[in-house]
Amino acid sequence: MEQKIQDWLEKSGYPLELYVAAELQKRGYLCSKSDLYVDVNTNQPREIDVVGYHHGFDGGSYVICRKIVFECKKSDKPVLALCASNEVKPKFEYQLFHGDPEDLPSPNAMACITLMRMQEEERIYAVGGFSSNSPSAYSLVSAFSNSDAHLFSGLMGLVTASTYHRRLQKEFFENSHSDLSLHIQDRNIFEFHVACLVVDAPLYNVTLSSSGEPILEKSNWSVAMVQLPWRFNPHDSSDRYCVHVVTKDHLPSFLEATELLANFTGKEELVRHLLSTKPRREGLARQFMSRLRKIGF
Repeated sequence: MEQKIQDWLEKSGYPLELYVAAELQKRGYLCSKSDLYVDVNTNQPREIDVVGYHHGFDGGSYVICRKIVFECKKSDKPVLALCASNEVKPKFEYQLFHGDPEDLPSPNAMACITLMRMQEEERIYAVGGFSSNSPSAYSLVSAFSNSDAHLFSGLMGLVTASTYHRRLQKEFFENSHSDLSLHIQDRNIFEFHVACLVVDAPLYNVTLSSSGEPILEKSNWSVAMVQLPWRFNPHDSSDRYCVHVVTKDHLPSFLEATELLANFTGKEELVRHLLSTKPRREGLARQFMSRLRKIGF
């Protein structure tokens, strides 16, 4: 019986979830497994496999936390990332332009522009694997399978869970950023948010040659730009959200690159213009009372 249970566990995705959580904890993340979120469409509670939170980069007068939302998929069939074109961009460009909290002040755009102006060697040193080029996938499918429901549900679970967490961060930021009763660092808490689908299966990018023939390129880290059924910005006709698709074996390298990119984004020169620098209210009150005492009140 125990062997049957062991065999069943190996085929399920549960060990993969535990592996992801263990890798996060090695790097100082707080982990929540089977984390509940509220679906933005149905207003019903749902589960996401793993959420990792790290206090992140401490700039003295500000903090950039890291939050990574994970969905885990184990498969005995290869996962194919279907790409609409052969055009490639650095992975940091997908993340920084399409992975930040919705409608929140963020240093991501400044960080992206700064990285694009750097030489390739400088970018590699600064952000590691996020400096590598990749095509963008519009969909994920399983090879040799008639149904891609499990991959589609994984992607949509990620974007709905990410939207929920980003809206929590937006509400928190709006409440704290202008609250002069808080310490300045507590008013300047930004969040570097990443969505990641971890697959325990071979991963391939699929593009087309100039003659229309499919080209398969094995990958350990692909980027899916998921078309969302809702809009973050009412002025946009559509929104796409960046989801990183990473193989199990490559997860440690992905987490190292994520830390590098988050820390680069948190550089003071990129964040300075976003900071609340007003003094605390009680600090002003104490100064006022001190002056009154000096003149005899």
